[in-house]
Amino acid sequence: MSTRHPFFAWRFRVLFWAPIVSVILAGLLAVVGRPSPREQAQRIRAAHPMKKGARLSMLSTVLLRVKEDYIDPGRMDPQRMFLAAVHVLERTTPEFISSVDGDEVRVVAGSSEERFHLSEILEPLDLFNAVQQVFQLLARSPDFDPALREIDVINGMLATLDSHTALLPPEVYRELKTGTQGSFSGVGIVVTVKDGYLTVIAPMDGTPAAKAGILPGDRIVRIGDVSVTNTTLSEAVNYLRGKPGTTVSVWIERPSEPQWVHFTLERSIIRLSSVTSQMLPGHIGYVRIRQFSQSTTAELEQHLEKLKADNARGLILDLYNNPGGLLHQAEKCADLFLTEGIIYSAVGQHRRVSEVRRASLHSAIWHQPLIVLVNQGSASAAEILAGALKVHRRALVMGETSFGKGSIQMVNEFDDDSALKMTIAHYLAGGTLAIQSLGVKPHVAVQILDLDHNPHELFQRSRSSGAEPAPLVGQPDVPPWVTVQVVSQRLEGANVQDSDNQAPPELTDAARRLLILPRQHVEWEREPVVAWSRDESDQAMLGLIEQLGKKGVDWTLGNPGQGKARLEARLRLNGDGTIQAGQTLAGIVTLVNLGTSPVFRVGAVIQNTPESPAREYLFGHLDPGEQRTVAFTYPVDANHPRGIWPLTVRFFSPTPISGEEPSVLPADLQTWIEIAPASRPEYQIHHHFMDDLAGNGDGLLQPGEKGRLRIYVMNTGRVAADSVVLGLKVLSPESIEIAENRFLISRLLPQETRSHDFIVTARSDARASGPGLLLRLEEPRFARQFDAQVPLVVRPSAPGPIEVGGIFQFPRNTALVSGAEPESMVIGLASAGATFPVIGSQGQWVKIQLAPDRTAFALRSSGNLVAADSVPLLSPRWIPMWQIQGPRIEVIRDLPLRNRTSPVDLTARLSHPRQILDATVEVFGPQGRYAKVMVASGSGRTELNIAPKIPLFEGKNRVSITLRSTPELKTRWEQICYYSP
Repeated sequence: MSTRHPFFAWRFRVLFWAPIVSVILAGLLAVVGRPSPREQAQRIRAAHPMKKGARLSMLSTVLLRVKEDYIDPGRMDPQRMFLAAVHVLERTTPEFISSVDGDEVRVVAGSSEERFHLSEILEPLDLFNAVQQVFQLLARSPDFDPALREIDVINGMLATLDSHTALLPPEVYRELKTGTQGSFSGVGIVVTVKDGYLTVIAPMDGTPAAKAGILPGDRIVRIGDVSVTNTTLSEAVNYLRGKPGTTVSVWIERPSEPQWVHFTLERSIIRLSSVTSQMLPGHIGYVRIRQFSQSTTAELEQHLEKLKADNARGLILDLYNNPGGLLHQAEKCADLFLTEGIIYSAVGQHRRVSEVRRASLHSAIWHQPLIVLVNQGSASAAEILAGALKVHRRALVMGETSFGKGSIQMVNEFDDDSALKMTIAHYLAGGTLAIQSLGVKPHVAVQILDLDHNPHELFQRSRSSGAEPAPLVGQPDVPPWVTVQVVSQRLEGANVQDSDNQAPPELTDAARRLLILPRQHVEWEREPVVAWSRDESDQAMLGLIEQLGKKGVDWTLGNPGQGKARLEARLRLNGDGTIQAGQTLAGIVTLVNLGTSPVFRVGAVIQNTPESPAREYLFGHLDPGEQRTVAFTYPVDANHPRGIWPLTVRFFSPTPISGEEPSVLPADLQTWIEIAPASRPEYQIHHHFMDDLAGNGDGLLQPGEKGRLRIYVMNTGRVAADSVVLGLKVLSPESIEIAENRFLISRLLPQETRSHDFIVTARSDARASGPGLLLRLEEPRFARQFDAQVPLVVRPSAPGPIEVGGIFQFPRNTALVSGAEPESMVIGLASAGATFPVIGSQGQWVKIQLAPDRTAFALRSSGNLVAADSVPLLSPRWIPMWQIQGPRIEVIRDLPLRNRTSPVDLTARLSHPRQILDATVEVFGPQGRYAKVMVASGSGRTELNIAPKIPLFEGKNRVSITLRSTPELKTRWEQICYYSP
């Protein structure tokens, strides 16, 4: 068993690239031209020779770079980094398990183990050597990919430094460069993957795709010679891109067309527009900067000049959800508004100022009032621009506190197109304002009162807790001058032309109203802004009262009189407090005023777990003796395992009640909800390939041939499946093509079997291919998917079987295969005594007819080939083999839902009809705590009993068993329980 401190658990998130890419466009992206430390890395590797599969050449280079250039070398803790590496391997490698006992770290992989002492890991060289030994320990694991795991391990170690230092894999770094270059060579289609299909969101104006007539909603089914159904988004995008002037063939599926529509598109340079603008009512200009790319300053200048020509009297600069990008472009954009002052300074190692960038005297072209809109999605270069304009009093900032990404990353490219992005300095916006981990605070914080959602989110918004960190350098931002409230509604003139995560129209319109007020100076002054904000908030509250009144909630204030209020609350749930996953929990909260004074503006917040979003419900005004109720619902996900929810109802009032303290409010209501797991369909799959469309009849797929891959799906569960989607992905697209890769099965009843033929073609120039096909079964209702490989590969061309007749008689149970070679797929078992018509012979194989549209092969030596009239032709008797079946987990002894002691016992029986690969038992606790309890090897067995003792963390625990029969095919059991010592 291993237990991890939450630090290492949450650091595992570095393996998921979406949060990294969202802010990765920050800072310096230019590659720093400096000598490579390759010689030093080679010296390390020479001193520590490695076995095959554990070279770790990238790790040695990264460690040396970090030691030499990282902003704070003191944060490089080899012991901490080693524990992080071990933790990453434990989470990504099933058979790997570790434990820490004081100074000793024990790691186990299968029957092998190593022990390390943290006191001996003091230098980067020690760290490298220790990680190398762990990789050598794992080298024999069939699941272990050393190249992939090296990237994971490096990122796990780098995450101990800061959240912005990371090793970017080639595909991530290539996409990063495309986003910041402001252009790429392609056809100009914005695409996404929807329901497994590559779907067009929209063609970009003026691009080859738009000119050719590609439409939103078109499904791209083939690019060139490759079927792209079930491919990843990055794979499909790579097929579309290429050198300017080259052509690419695209086939699309369109509902209005009976057949695929073919387009031949010539690739060209696609310019990515980063700036849009429009004129709002009152002659207020609006400019949105999506991100900072190579052309942003030139685009911004053009838009500003147009707005000036149209007599704009003020400007709203929307940096909402701008992740940053090229810093020098943000600097030049600031120069369009500033005539003097520092735009930013950079402070590096030992707090030395390494760079200062100042505004140019004659570069500014906009001299009218300016409001900048930011939120927590505004990061890095966007924060530099907003912060510089704020420090120099050039702009009023509205919205939310920004992300807080104020560090400079140096990017080192490697030969494989990966890159090390490493923090080497911190920015100070305007020369003084510290941004890192703090963000830019708005002058005017804006709270949008949204009545469109039920439950509401009006008064009890989640707020960050804890003290604000002290900046490493510079000064933190000051708190907002004021908070203004606006009511969510669509206002005429507030909508802007693009909708890619721009500021909400309510915020934009509030900024517009502030800009049109009469003013004496371009610089913003606090008193008029605060006065305006109070008026706006008063108007918003009047609007809120009116809208709530239409919903039956009286949110007015009144005179409480001389009496005393006393509130009593009750909670009633449907049923007995137990609900099945997939259903909706419903309840009623009743509030009664048993006092002698009215109460005003009372609400309740209902929450099922501390980490879940709170739901807000409003009672409003209650006179003495009055009773009011609110009904609430909580949908329970169909995938929710057995477990419990703590349900809490907390009452609030944003204003004092009857002149009393808030203690007049009732005490919190608390109860527990038990969740019973939903019954689920279970599946088994049979597949059979026949080369009977355009083949030589030997049951094999050879160059130029076309055949049918028949897939049978049986629901072996006790409940019907609403829908099942079958998908095939070609793992060797240069050799194999599939016309239609997906098939929908609707309403599959218990014990019902359905089938579908996929048309498979081997290219005429195909060589013998490798891994074959990946079959995926998706079940949308439970958000489940099952992956398994189908070993259909291209074989060398060969003569097919000759036609013969007769009857083949099986004296004993005999395996039937799909093709005339020993490696062919086993499709079933012929029963002893069964007879089948013979339709062909090839070497040691006979070809038999199983059904009018099904054939198979058997070894000639496995039975007797006789004349057709010598024995009776019995009804064919054969048993299909279900080649793909999920392993089964039967829990004999569940965990108690609420526990006072730890560990607790768990007993389970594991099985699979052919083999068990391994079973892993894990515990996921609060704040990312994690323990891998056991790894049990199947060793080829078909049954396995386990009885681990489960250690629990205080609070909520998710306990899981993961059972694998192959690396792809696995079943997972989970239960949620609570531990309160």
